[in-house]
Amino acid sequence: MNRTVILSGLVLAVVLVVTLVGFAPSTGVTTDPEISAILSNVDSNRILNTAQTMQNFRTRQSCSDQPQPGQGVTAARDFLFSQYSSIPGLQVRLDPFVHPSCPNSPTFNVIAWLPGKRPNQLVIVGGHYDSRTSNTNDSTSDAPGGNDAGAQTAVVLELARVLAGHQFNSTIVFMSFAGEEQGLFGSASIAANLSRYFQQPQVIAMLNTDIPGGDNTANTAADLENFRLYSPGIPRERRGTDSRWHDRQHLSFPRCNALRWDLGRNLCSHHQYAPQIA
Repeated sequence: MNRTVILSGLVLAVVLVVTLVGFAPSTGVTTDPEISAILSNVDSNRILNTAQTMQNFRTRQSCSDQPQPGQGVTAARDFLFSQYSSIPGLQVRLDPFVHPSCPNSPTFNVIAWLPGKRPNQLVIVGGHYDSRTSNTNDSTSDAPGGNDAGAQTAVVLELARVLAGHQFNSTIVFMSFAGEEQGLFGSASIAANLSRYFQQPQVIAMLNTDIPGGDNTANTAADLENFRLYSPGIPRERRGTDSRWHDRQHLSFPRCNALRWDLGRNLCSHHQYAPQIA
């Protein structure tokens, strides 16, 4: 796993989050001291250690439960709940749901939130924590998933740590989803049930992180400086008739590959950008 790439992805995510919640300077090229303090508090060792801890659960397949003490998705869930709960100022919940892959017992998302000045205006930062082998229904074989999904789990947890203790206009919600590898079940469930935790929730943005680490033997140096950005289309594209965009922009929420959140729109465009990260 490439530590620099994970840290670069995290720094980008922090900048996006603080901008979305109205924390960045509005004009000019200036340095906001509080944003600088948040960024300087990012600890790449914590990210790597969390990713390795997730890897050590052997498998986090959503139906694996706990095949041995300290192994399986249940042990991983409890670890994440404990980690979020140790961060002052966060509200933390286990969010149960049932999905077709193991319908006889619940699977759990782990969610935490930092209340904002506008409690029901939500900026969501998430990533799934479950893993898989080449067979999505294999709940017993090793599926360590250090990069997918240990890396994104570590990024979201570190974001929660560095943003806690600061005040924002929006409530920032941190979500570690399960059931992703079998069909985005965890994210679909919480999207439909946000009112369990928030009154009349208004999601203004969702930042989903997925595989922020990279294989530095299979990718070139240039590859590891690129990222993909998925975002709702601009009005001109939404009104357009070009079939190249039409099929991509009218995917309903659970099928949207990147954001996995509707944000009030029944579309998700699929533009790809590759700016370099300094």
